[in-house]
Amino acid sequence: MIVERLPIEKAEKEGVPVVLRNRPAVRPFEIFTRVLPLPRYGTIDPTPLVAFFFPLFYGIIIGTSGTAFFSWRSPGSYDGDTEGIPS
Repeated sequence: MIVERLPIEKAEKEGVPVVLRNRPAVRPFEIFTRVLPLPRYGTIDPTPLVAFFFPLFYGIIIGTSGTAFFSWRSPGSYDGDTEGIPS
């Protein structure tokens, strides 16, 4: 068997199929990468970056939401007492 590597022309790069092959730790985050179009042939796979930043941003969002939820006051809970508040 003889294998010959041929150069890919720019017009052919649009039709080259792309397969994502990531480490097992990063593989679950391919779901988020596949929401958008797959990266083109010859570009960097963004899945490892998504695997790092998604949990970070998700944790920030959940932490902020939890803080807002527990510090929120309903409009009827204010009793009008202004004693001790400087004017």
